[in-house]
Amino acid sequence: MKKIKFKIPFFKKKKINKLESVTLQGKKVILRKLKISDAIFAYDTFEDHRNHIYHPFNQLETDDDVAIYLMNFVSRYDEGKSIGWAITSSKTNEFIGMIQVPFLYPEERNCSLNFYVVKGLKKEYLEEAVQLVCGYLFSSKFVRRIQAKIDSEDSFNEQILINLGFIYEGTQRKYAYYGDVFHDIKMYSLLEDEVVVQEEKK
Repeated sequence: MKKIKFKIPFFKKKKINKLESVTLQGKKVILRKLKISDAIFAYDTFEDHRNHIYHPFNQLETDDDVAIYLMNFVSRYDEGKSIGWAITSSKTNEFIGMIQVPFLYPEERNCSLNFYVVKGLKKEYLEEAVQLVCGYLFSSKFVRRIQAKIDSEDSFNEQILINLGFIYEGTQRKYAYYGDVFHDIKMYSLLEDEVVVQEEKK
């Protein structure tokens, strides 16, 4: 199997002692640490996707609900159980989405990956963001497996995973309930030995 090449920021040459939401910059996007103040942008961003995308906001009804969710999520940073980034445009600095690693399993070196973007965003923006995060995680040597779950009808995010070399592992039938309907959820994963992490030159 041909290995996928992932580029990571030049500054990652130094040893990574722990996983954290460091700033990651690509050509199209900048990833910064997720903040509680991002709640209202997050809620507005994902409202259009409520019945089509598998994400935790499906169970939340208001901006306050999202703020509480993000507060709990961010509080897990200090416990070393999760990390997350706001995705912003490198040109406008506008909030265009987010990437979360809600569950870290240090002993197994596994983690889950969630990502959501504004409706209508071009694939290359999210693809670059996911690639930056995966490159960072694998270069840390704390992670050997990254998994992602998506709605079986979510062709947009599925194609991004496929483009980045994620392997389809199976479908969890009627696994999630949102939009008053049960949804099938697909599982994809990527392993450390399936990628080559390269440093970007200055």
